[in-house]
Amino acid sequence: MRIGAAGAFLGALATVLGAFVVLRPSRIQAGEELSALEAFGGGGWVLLGLWIAAAVLALLLERGLARGRAPVAAAVAVLAGATLPLGLLLAAQSAADHAATAEWARTSLGFGFWLTAFAVYLAISSAFAEIRGAASRAVLALAAPSAVVALIATGRLDSLSIMIEYHNFAQPLTENLIQHIAYTLGASGVALVLGLALGVLASKRAWAEKSVFGVLNVAQVMPALAFIGLVMPLMGWLRENVPLAEEFGIGGIGWAPVFIVLLLYAMYPITRKTYAAVKALDCGITDAARGMGMGPLRRVFEVELPLVAPVVLAGLRIALVQTAAGAIVAALVGGGGLGRIVFYGLEQTAQDLVLLGVLAIVGLGLLFDITLRLVGAALERRGGLGVNTTAEVGS
Repeated sequence: MRIGAAGAFLGALATVLGAFVVLRPSRIQAGEELSALEAFGGGGWVLLGLWIAAAVLALLLERGLARGRAPVAAAVAVLAGATLPLGLLLAAQSAADHAATAEWARTSLGFGFWLTAFAVYLAISSAFAEIRGAASRAVLALAAPSAVVALIATGRLDSLSIMIEYHNFAQPLTENLIQHIAYTLGASGVALVLGLALGVLASKRAWAEKSVFGVLNVAQVMPALAFIGLVMPLMGWLRENVPLAEEFGIGGIGWAPVFIVLLLYAMYPITRKTYAAVKALDCGITDAARGMGMGPLRRVFEVELPLVAPVVLAGLRIALVQTAAGAIVAALVGGGGLGRIVFYGLEQTAQDLVLLGVLAIVGLGLLFDITLRLVGAALERRGGLGVNTTAEVGS
């Protein structure tokens, strides 16, 4: 629990010293930074008390002085997790109080709050090492986020500046979120099909391995904007010379060049994982399939791919997270997506609007990551992995 104790001390420091909230005269002006103790009074001391209690329990666990390690670790996670919704609730109440005055129209969450969120993550993650039950872990992991979602759903946080921005931009945020998801799922879905085919081919043919990874390695190291700039003339040529291209909206600007670049980025982890997993398969398995009279294609689809599915899912998980983050550049070439919200906020110097777009992107990436991890773990529990093992094919 050393990391948990460090997280608790970090949370305490963020409560005492960090700029937990920032009071602003307007959405774009600089304001006054206040720590939790300065902004919330008694509520700030409650936050500090929760962190101190969590730190004491974590230190007792670290030194082996606590009886019943799992219950004490759970208590650390609960105490740390409670600071997140409580801090937001106190910040919202402070925002409502200050909005009643003419001096401070907006209340933003400061660096101290985000440092607190990181401290909560450290404390809860550390507690997991002492807790064995999957159900117990799930409850502890979801408790704090669920409480935050409940506060948002009931409107208890509407006085915060970031929620004001959300209500002002709800429709364009939703539209651009849908576009962002389309980029992510579309590019990763096509990359899954191509990556599987190329990964299997590269694992069985030396010439294919050099050709496939030669191209993908170059694509992987290309800066996104430079890569899009190289693809744009090709898409423009297609629009001018291929009749169907215009009907599908393919052109030098818009979704097409971004989709191609995201597709090539997403192909690398899927192809690499597929190649490594197939190469690591136990030779006895493939020999047995061959002895049963299975042809090459049948062995691939009925034996090899089902066995390496968890490893391929790990590659797909990486591709989804990378694509969710990389799709932000679509806004720079008229392709939409959540990058439009982020860049509009930068143009307006509206930090909370920028933060709204960034949080949506981060949340999307985390959703894909957690979902694919759970699916991969379920496949492994069913014995779907017949790979000899190694760090190269791990997730």
